[in-house]
Amino acid sequence: HPHDRLLHFASTFTETHLMDYELLDQESSLILCALEAASTLEKQQELVRLTCAFVPFLLLRGNYALAQRYLLGTQQAALALKNSEGLVTAYLYLGDLAGKQGDYTQSQDFLEKGLDLARQIGNAEPISALLSLLGRSLWKQGNYPQAATFLQEGLLLARQIGQTQRMSELLATLGAVAASMGNYIQSEIYLEEGLQLARQTEDRKQLCTLLMNLGATITELGRYEQAYAYFEEGLSIARQIGYREWMSALLCNLGAVATLQGNYVQAEMYQREGLS
Repeated sequence: HPHDRLLHFASTFTETHLMDYELLDQESSLILCALEAASTLEKQQELVRLTCAFVPFLLLRGNYALAQRYLLGTQQAALALKNSEGLVTAYLYLGDLAGKQGDYTQSQDFLEKGLDLARQIGNAEPISALLSLLGRSLWKQGNYPQAATFLQEGLLLARQIGQTQRMSELLATLGAVAASMGNYIQSEIYLEEGLQLARQTEDRKQLCTLLMNLGATITELGRYEQAYAYFEEGLSIARQIGYREWMSALLCNLGAVATLQGNYVQAEMYQREGLS
């Protein structure tokens, strides 16, 4: 059946090119068409598979409403199918999405549900991913010691299973937590290691976060020129992959450094673009 062929193609294509954002861009209308078909025809298994693969791209592009719609559908489908792994992934991304929108209570609720379920299944990869997001959520809420505990556990797991990408993500947040507690030297150590790993895996999404956090830490240490260079590199990568959340954050930080250096006209340009 043509629909089955479309769904199979869309899922396989997306899973094969998870980090090739330019290619996903080219095929996004086809993938969205497949998601719509899976949803309308109640092809639950296909909906779970395709949503789990494509949602990270929707989040990257800031299409939060669309991501939420398909994630809630996937959550229902995974429950109906008794597909625990699909449900864990749905909770992971629903938690990530709520966090990106600043709803940390909701975020924590989804992530804790996901973590309980992942621990029952005993699969280290999603456990470490959920610990990473829980740590980030707790950091954003100012609960630094608890955040560090989750992040260290996640990092230990990621090291055990050799998950380099997850390691760089966890180190990025650990660096931010250390900086929030005023430990700028420790922060820089975490972030430098994370940056090295992200460069190895060519993980552009993670590079944006690490360059941003490193720039922020180095700004606190008064090394403005170096911070500026990190923010600039981060911004150019964020623009390349269309990562809106970090484009605005990096522009905001560039504006802050320009202000510290007394370049007020330049600072205003960065802040206005970040705001838009």
